[in-house]
Amino acid sequence: MRLKFGFMHAIVIACLSCGAAQGQSEKDWSADTVVVAQGEAKVTVGDVDAWMQEVTEDKRLGFIQSPERIEAMLTQLLMMKQLNVEAKASGVDQKPLVVSHARMAAERVVARYQLDAYAASVKAPDFTVLAQERYQGEKEKYRGPDVADFAHILISPEKRGEDAAQALIEKLHRQLLRKPGDFAKLAAQYSSDSGSAARGGVIEGAKLNVLAEEFAETLRTLKVGELSRPVKTQFGWHVIRLDKYSRGSLPSYEELKPTIIATLESEYRQNTIRAYSDEVRQREMQPNVPVLERLAYRYGFTGAADEATPAKAEAGETTAPAPGTNMP
Repeated sequence: MRLKFGFMHAIVIACLSCGAAQGQSEKDWSADTVVVAQGEAKVTVGDVDAWMQEVTEDKRLGFIQSPERIEAMLTQLLMMKQLNVEAKASGVDQKPLVVSHARMAAERVVARYQLDAYAASVKAPDFTVLAQERYQGEKEKYRGPDVADFAHILISPEKRGEDAAQALIEKLHRQLLRKPGDFAKLAAQYSSDSGSAARGGVIEGAKLNVLAEEFAETLRTLKVGELSRPVKTQFGWHVIRLDKYSRGSLPSYEELKPTIIATLESEYRQNTIRAYSDEVRQREMQPNVPVLERLAYRYGFTGAADEATPAKAEAGETTAPAPGTNMP
């Protein structure tokens, strides 16, 4: 069955136009309330609730207001339900492998919800004191980026080659030491940075945290009006003149307090959840040694040496994803 777009669209529009009083009972629907049926196959509110858990919270409202998405969801759910009905009729659902696989799928879902439940139970302590200590101990971490006005000439080795680029930048550097006023003229004539070359090499309001590390470090060491020695970055060779330098501003503790506390709480929750997962994972095992010793034979191992297998295993080429690998 395919639900017609016009039909679904009319339902959605009707829902959106319902008054608040009409919509108060939806939360009270039982999980087995039927949404749509197709023969013996029935999609319930519980099925839709479970489906919607796979839609991130920020996208749910948009999803449930879309007739196309509702139709696609219900069609897929009905298809799954119909196939399950036929599997029961044919006995496929009773095959041992199917039973085991279905049980594993159910356990994977329950395990995920157990982790979610544990995460929801974690209560962070009061981090007010620790937040102030972190602020005092890591002030520079919270400082805004330093900002500089400067002029530079870039000589890229792309066309000239490395040696010729270095020779040219050293020649320009010597000339600028003798005649600093030639900077704009030389930038316009030689600089590979076409954007700044048209302005005499000048760049204003540059945040140092987005510049090449060697370039930014050079700016930090210069005095206003001073010319740098030739500097090598990934882009080529530079000479730099610092025109203005502003230290990044440092917000007060009170301004940053909510952010720092939120970070500490997040770190605490993540560490606590990780510790819980590690504790569960590291609990003592009780292996059935005779079964483990013969387990590989069940899946085709014959006892013959295969020198390629260990190498592939070490490289991770033959490692299959384990059920629940997306859990911590």
